[in-house]
Amino acid sequence: MKILFLTLLFEREKEAEYKQKAGGEVQNASNTFQYALLDGIFENGRENDIFVCNSLPVGTYKKQYSELFLKGEEFRYGNKVVGKTLPCVNVHILKQLTRYIGCRRLIKEFIKRNRGEEIKILTYNLYPPYVKAAAKFAKKYPNTEFCPIITDMPGSLGILPAGWRKYYYLIQAKGIFRNLKYADKFVFLTELMKNPLHVENNYMVMEGIYSDIDRANNSSSTVKSDKKIILYTGTLKKEFGIRTLIEGFLLSEREDAELWICGGGEGREFVEKTAQENPSVKFFGSVDRAEALEKQRSADLLFNPRPAEGEFVKYSFPSKTMEYMASGKPVAMFKLPGIPAEYDKYLNYVKENTPLSVKETIEEILYDKYAECVKKAEAGKEFIFEYKNSRVQAQRLIEFLESARK
Repeated sequence: MKILFLTLLFEREKEAEYKQKAGGEVQNASNTFQYALLDGIFENGRENDIFVCNSLPVGTYKKQYSELFLKGEEFRYGNKVVGKTLPCVNVHILKQLTRYIGCRRLIKEFIKRNRGEEIKILTYNLYPPYVKAAAKFAKKYPNTEFCPIITDMPGSLGILPAGWRKYYYLIQAKGIFRNLKYADKFVFLTELMKNPLHVENNYMVMEGIYSDIDRANNSSSTVKSDKKIILYTGTLKKEFGIRTLIEGFLLSEREDAELWICGGGEGREFVEKTAQENPSVKFFGSVDRAEALEKQRSADLLFNPRPAEGEFVKYSFPSKTMEYMASGKPVAMFKLPGIPAEYDKYLNYVKENTPLSVKETIEEILYDKYAECVKKAEAGKEFIFEYKNSRVQAQRLIEFLESARK
């Protein structure tokens, strides 16, 4: 079996360079997931069975990224060349078109180079150029299977942007669903994803992967503070509940506590203004992964305020859930439909989507039951380390790809 992995990655060693060109905004969560999967494939001794077709996960020129033409180059995993990063013209429409052409050419070369082998085309998420190209070759070649890893649902099943882009995304989603008919297998982030796609067999659920590199760094430095620290790291979208968290924290009026927030997005202005007006709210902006993990280790309570409301939540397993649990610190969040039951005994669920309920959860964990919650958190940390690490999750994926279709 040979795997062609169609990815949206920036190389770990070049993160600072990409971040500078992107004005400080890079997609840490998706990069972590894909790299953790690559790590696991290598740990399972399958490094000679995989080739990477990569596209840089950056916005368009000039508002979101400083380069108009993104060059093609070798993709390296450490010191080893394991694939290629596709070139493209970094403007709307042309960006996806040039990447589709490049991806199609690379898939054709890969199949020709591995004639006689079983080919598995693995795509990360539902990036249209990848889905279209993978479907084309899965239809044409009997020995080629197409397996998308779906972390976000498209169109009206996900979070749509405002303005003209909303209608563009809806049209794009129709093409994605059309091409998904040619997928042979599916990897879902949550069990509920199978329903709108009408999939009964040939799927597996992988809600996330905890990177072994993060584990190796888990005992690194921490930030010292004489306050009780509640931390949120992630996107500042209104749908993700950042306002509810802030309002709930401010209701508590505890002088010995601080709310730390790291992230970027549409809610940044609100968070900055709140931090300026309230010394107990500290806003650090977008930080790199190492700093985010350091702050997670330093906090007393890690909070994810994403509410269990909206269609997209059915298909959501926030990646920060595993990150938070791996810190060994108490985690508070809402019970989302996509959270498997095996996580329940390690998490602290907020009862209602209100600032008052957030306040009550914070006070219960930090002031009433902290020792009990820390014990629960330590058990959760071991659960993540043992069952959700790169090697285990990648081995599950490899076995799934090698299995016969039902």
